[in-house]
Amino acid sequence: MEREVVRRTHALVRHQGLSRTTRTVAFECRSWAWADLPQQTRALAPEVDVLVADWADEDGELYQADDEVVRVLRGWRADRSGLYVAAAWQPVRLVGDRVVDAGPLGHLWVRRHQAATQPGRRLGLVPAGAFDPARSDGSSGGAAPPTPSAPPEQASAASAWPYLPAMVRDTAERAVPLPEDWLGSLTQARTPRGLPRAHKVVMLRRSAGAAVVVRAERELPPRSGRDAQRRAALLADLQWTVEQVVYSLREPALIGPPAPRDEWPWR
Repeated sequence: MEREVVRRTHALVRHQGLSRTTRTVAFECRSWAWADLPQQTRALAPEVDVLVADWADEDGELYQADDEVVRVLRGWRADRSGLYVAAAWQPVRLVGDRVVDAGPLGHLWVRRHQAATQPGRRLGLVPAGAFDPARSDGSSGGAAPPTPSAPPEQASAASAWPYLPAMVRDTAERAVPLPEDWLGSLTQARTPRGLPRAHKVVMLRRSAGAAVVVRAERELPPRSGRDAQRRAALLADLQWTVEQVVYSLREPALIGPPAPRDEWPWR
């Protein structure tokens, strides 16, 4: 079976400049959530304990196999008992520069990663530019952190990673230096008028025996004005509320039979 890659626009667009400040990020693409995964997929990943975080997004590329162009959607959910990592697929059509749904989402697979012990949790406030050589005000205070190279399924996580403070990145990378699953994104919430209101980074790094979940959030106070550029600048300089949950994991287990398409190259 031949496999062809069809490029798509990533959810993060970095404009020219040295600093990884969110004031230069365009939040343009479709947002996904765990609830968007097929019901069959979600039913295989029930909430067992207190929820830590969940997430979903599409791969950074579309795929062509046989006569179909396919979108692959991946997601995960974490609670204190462990993690579920899942995948789904959807046929799409290319109409000019747009990607149009051509059918419903279909289940692919769910993996369970049981926690071996009670996970460790850290919660704190971290300045936007803590220990970063690039200044959060958008000026060139040094070399900006590079975007790591990554396969298509990790493109969203790799794009979002440099926008986290270096302290947060370093801690997560020490916990899981070489992740097999690296899935997450940076998203922006808006006011009813469409103005920037809040940012959230949700990230999973998982290796064979360990995982770390990172949640970082910040939100503008009420009455921050109606100028979109000013609000974006104010939001970019706010400190993050960061939660990190570190797991020691047992051997993974495939939950339920995978769909036949699990044998395709983009599994």
